[in-house]
Amino acid sequence: MELVSVLISMYRPDPVFLEKQLRSLEEQDYPEIEVIIRDDDPATEFQTKVLEEIFRTKKYRYLAGEENLGYARSFERLTEMAQGTYLAYCDQDDIWRKDKISKCVRALEEEGAVLASSDRAIIDGTDAVVNPSYRANHQDVCDQWRTGDAITSRAVFTTYAIGMSIVVRSDVAKRLLPFPEDTAHDKWVTAGASVFGKVVFLEEPLVLYRRHGANVSGIFKSIASKEEYYKKRVDYSYRLAMEFIKRFPELPEKERREIQDFARARKTRDIRKMYAMRDMAPVIIKFEIVLKLVPGWMFGLGLSLLRKRAKK
Repeated sequence: MELVSVLISMYRPDPVFLEKQLRSLEEQDYPEIEVIIRDDDPATEFQTKVLEEIFRTKKYRYLAGEENLGYARSFERLTEMAQGTYLAYCDQDDIWRKDKISKCVRALEEEGAVLASSDRAIIDGTDAVVNPSYRANHQDVCDQWRTGDAITSRAVFTTYAIGMSIVVRSDVAKRLLPFPEDTAHDKWVTAGASVFGKVVFLEEPLVLYRRHGANVSGIFKSIASKEEYYKKRVDYSYRLAMEFIKRFPELPEKERREIQDFARARKTRDIRKMYAMRDMAPVIIKFEIVLKLVPGWMFGLGLSLLRKRAKK
């Protein structure tokens, strides 16, 4: 069996949630696994005894980070050092089904694919399942793709495979380094990997994805105004799209043109063009068409109401 490197970037984890995640790695029915944990908080001393107690059959390495790199940069460092044939990105507070790795590796090998992702169930802070299938309850295009679909141009703008669901060929992941600044590693790895080969999706929920107050984020995180949304989300997305085109000369002309045209339509706030290309990211386009027409004060009021509701 080929070695799988499971990569965890850790930052001040909840000890109970972390232990459950690590135990689910130890219990994987795929035997050839190395777990590499990088602590991204140099200010806190992690008690590594818990690792000795949990990992009896799986190999592990713990790396005390000398600096706080941030989520994406830390995963970049882990990707660089991993030795496995396959890489599996892992959060610090979820729970994996015991056959998560074995089923993803089998799918990669049988399909001759470069990246595998799966559905996920959602659990709360008490481990109660609040949504048995994320895919079944979300209808955006990024949640409805299937094995073999041409996802590249769309995956540049929305996340088609969330980090902890991804198992990717190591040689492909390393070709995608360095990750662009301020970009989520999972979006970049998924879009980039799809340039080099087939991407597969497993319909079965193989991960229990924990949603709790400390890990919930979204499109409005760090946004305080309408113009700030355009600067931090739209303008940044444009720069990322241009970098993607530059980094991947292998990209077919059709996908290259789609990425470029869609990014420019959003940046120039061209409603007619955005509507014509709405299939690229329907939810985003619906929102941004309305956003252009909404006064700044109304957008700010809406943000305030959303945040008050989230705190309840």
